[in-house]
Amino acid sequence: MAADGRKCLELRVRGEKWANYPRGMTFPSMFAYAYPLRGRGVVSLVLYVANKIGLDRLLLKKVESCRLPDGLPENIALFWPAPSRSTGRYYGFAVNDSKVVEFVKFATSEVEKQILRREAENTVIAKDIADGLFRVPEVLGLCEDARTLAVRYQAVPDEAATPPVNAEWIARARDAIKRIAIHGYSHGDFSWHNLKAAGDNLWILDWEELRRGAPHLVDEICFETGLEYYWKHLPLQKVLEEFAARYGVDAASRELAKIAVDDLHRRRISMGDELKKALDDWGWQ
Repeated sequence: MAADGRKCLELRVRGEKWANYPRGMTFPSMFAYAYPLRGRGVVSLVLYVANKIGLDRLLLKKVESCRLPDGLPENIALFWPAPSRSTGRYYGFAVNDSKVVEFVKFATSEVEKQILRREAENTVIAKDIADGLFRVPEVLGLCEDARTLAVRYQAVPDEAATPPVNAEWIARARDAIKRIAIHGYSHGDFSWHNLKAAGDNLWILDWEELRRGAPHLVDEICFETGLEYYWKHLPLQKVLEEFAARYGVDAASRELAKIAVDDLHRRRISMGDELKKALDDWGWQ
C-alpha cells in the first residue's frame, strides 16, 4: 500500500516536473533509453548514469512525495510527459530488484480518467482477441482516491524491444491487424512504436483507441504509411505515391481510403495530417 511521506528524489526542469522516484531505487536498464518520456533520450541516459553512480542524490531535489492511491506498490518511479502532450496524465513503473514489475498509468483530470477506464476495458477485450497470436499486458487493477486514478498493468518482459523492421515481424503485425478486424474491431493507433518483441512473442500496447465500427482501412493505412515513413525512412513523396498506387485504383477504393484518412486526421494519429493534405491536393472528395 502506498503511503504518505515517501522520501523521494525529484527532477524538475524550468519548474516542470519530469521525474520522481524513491531515494535508494536502482534504475532498471530500460530507464537508460526509454524514460523519462522527454529529452529525446539524452535526459534518460544522463539520469540513468547519475542513478547508477549515486550522483542523483547530490543533483536532484529531496522531497516528501505526495500520497499515491492506496493499493499501489511502494517502489514506484513516476514520469511526466510534456505539458503540450498532457497535463492530466503521468506514468509509473514499479521496480523490484532493478526490474520493472508493473506499469501504471495515472490520470488526474476527469477526461483522462475516462480515457484510462476505457483503455483498461479495451485491454481486457484485446487480450481475448489475441488468443495466442500476440500478447497484451494484463490489467492488474484500478486504484483511485479523491484526486487520482491509477490503472495497473502487467509489465512487458525486460528484454522487450521494438521489433526489427523485417519481413517476419511485418507479416506478424499484418496478421494481428487481420485478427483484430475479424473480431469486428480496430486498434485505432496501430503503429510500429506500439509493438514490442520479446523472444518469439509479439506484444501490442496502448489500446485506448480500440473500437467497433471504425472505418475499414484505418489500421492498415495507419500501419503501412507510418512504417514506410517513420521506420523505413522513405521520403514523404514516395510514401504518398505508394498510397496512391495502393488505394487510387478505383472510386470505391479511393472512398474507403478517404474515410480512413479523415478518421486518422480527426484523431491526430500517425500520418493523418500528411495524408489528409495529399488527398485534398489530389481532389479525393
